[in-house]
Amino acid sequence: MIGLRQDKPDGVGMPMPSWSSGNDLLAHVSQPFMQNYFSAIADLIEGDLEARWLKPVTTS
Repeated sequence: MIGLRQDKPDGVGMPMPSWSSGNDLLAHVSQPFMQNYFSAIADLIEGDLEARWLKPVTTS
């Protein structure tokens, strides 16, 4: 799936993962590589972490 930032709809698209269910998402974020990522994210960014909603523009 490709998504666009809702505050910049004419901006660059980016890949958006999607899961079939909450259990699938939980299984993904429970993987060791994701746990490593979550524990390292604070050292990988400057400033506060910002989250932005994306608008799906494709479904495949």
